[in-house]
Amino acid sequence: MASRKIILLGDKPSVQHGENFAREALKQCLEGLGKDVAIDWKFRMTNLFADSDDIWLFAGESVKANLMESVLIFWNAILLRKRVRLYFHNRSIRFYGKYLGWIRTLGRVDFVLISPFQKRFVPWGHLLSNYIRVAPEASPAPPVKRLVWMSRIEKGKGFLVALDIYRQLCASDPEWSFCVIGPKGDVDTSQLEGLDYRGPLYEDAKFEALSGGGIFIFPSQYRNETQPLVVAEAMSKGLPVVISDVNEIDHMINCSEPPGKAIPEGAVEAGVSAVREIHARYESYSRAALARFESEYSESAFISRLRKMGY
Repeated sequence: MASRKIILLGDKPSVQHGENFAREALKQCLEGLGKDVAIDWKFRMTNLFADSDDIWLFAGESVKANLMESVLIFWNAILLRKRVRLYFHNRSIRFYGKYLGWIRTLGRVDFVLISPFQKRFVPWGHLLSNYIRVAPEASPAPPVKRLVWMSRIEKGKGFLVALDIYRQLCASDPEWSFCVIGPKGDVDTSQLEGLDYRGPLYEDAKFEALSGGGIFIFPSQYRNETQPLVVAEAMSKGLPVVISDVNEIDHMINCSEPPGKAIPEGAVEAGVSAVREIHARYESYSRAALARFESEYSESAFISRLRKMGY
């Protein structure tokens, strides 16, 4: 697709926010395909007159952001006849609801989704799963008796469920350890006593910690969960995963050779059983994690999907 310039417009998230990772990854891959790409803030009014033929709008999670996106869609797709790609990197797709069909009739607006769950709302949308910018491991992770958590330490993210799973494992086998990575949230800090708490880790330090092996646990209960980056990051290092089925995020492991287990929200006993089953066949699950990452969340998979979109 010929284009003078591609511009990626989103909110102004913190450096470590998932949207920021997604924009940087998209920019890198588009540039690798020979495109001229810029990133900017959707609320900057000068972007109404940006010199670009192709605009990606990262859908926000607030009414204010969604209203601004609506203005940009109308201005660019209808008045300026530019191609607009509305990228639903979160659950904001529900904000548009009954307007999705109308937006589709504009003819110059594409819907870009990251999970099959979103396809329920936009069956005609393009699926573009997250891309994790990291070199995957070449061999399975070591089968140590270790649980790994990497996210904000919050109740909504399922930390207390993960902690209960760990405690039940230790009750029958004290060799289990729990490596906790991430900033502190609404969980009392006393709950971290006796755990291998690393604090927030970023970039290389984060992946080095994941390389230590074990089983990644993420029984999230967060209502806006869509496709957690941390699950794909763990699989890139060969860690099998135990995740909840909230918002059907178990699509990340639904394949012929699953790289882990999905459990119902808050199901501690099911989590304990899942961990034990994975540990008993650790190497096969670890190999499946590496394969799943390569097929769904690697650079090659991401670029392949972009090419299907005409780039």
